[in-house]
Amino acid sequence: MFVGGLMKFAALLALFISPLALAAETEVKEFDAKTIHSFDIENLNGNIKIEGGHEEKIVITAEKTDFTKSCRLEIKQKGADLDVKVSRKGVFKKSDCTTHFTVLLPKVIELELKSGSGNIAITGTKGDIDFKIGNGQVTIDADVHELDGSAGNADINVKSLTGKTELKMGSGTVKAAYAALPATGEFEIKSGSGNVELTLPADAKIQTSFISVGGKMTNEVGDTPNAGFKVKLKSGAANLHIKKAL
Repeated sequence: MFVGGLMKFAALLALFISPLALAAETEVKEFDAKTIHSFDIENLNGNIKIEGGHEEKIVITAEKTDFTKSCRLEIKQKGADLDVKVSRKGVFKKSDCTTHFTVLLPKVIELELKSGSGNIAITGTKGDIDFKIGNGQVTIDADVHELDGSAGNADINVKSLTGKTELKMGSGTVKAAYAALPATGEFEIKSGSGNVELTLPADAKIQTSFISVGGKMTNEVGDTPNAGFKVKLKSGAANLHIKKAL
């Protein structure tokens, strides 16, 4: 009786321990950095941290914290493109498939990121960035040539912009700063609500277009007629503050 009961207890304990072990799995993949020019990642839930400046090899570390048999992680190289995707099989939700990524990339790289929920942090890269996020925070400290982003509910902080920017926001705050302003181009935001703070070089020449039902604009730089760079905000209830860089 005692032995039989002990065996049943051990079997039950194994059922509880096994899912926990699966939840803590970490997967690491490496690729030759010299062969990759663009990096795409699609994540359902979890944080994405990208660090540029690693010229010899690309290292992708995926920490699966809620990853059942219904979840799938694919990491594939297609020519000069490296694709990472987390997906969930089946119609009914059985797991959040939460995966936290840390990715070491070369400095010059094109980035495309999609995240359902979680934070995105990018440092040290140079090139275009395209992102889509449902909920979370986006922090970018990189040499961004062109930025294209959309968010449901997110706070966005971007440094060192040098080119065109287009953002579509449901709600959330935006802080953006240009390291250098191109002679022509646009910084355009469409937002439901939230505040926008844009920092520009002190000698910047811009034209502004501000449409907001319940917001207001302050402009330390001032408008220059026929300037080639346009700053545009269209919003239901957002404020725009244009600052001079110190």
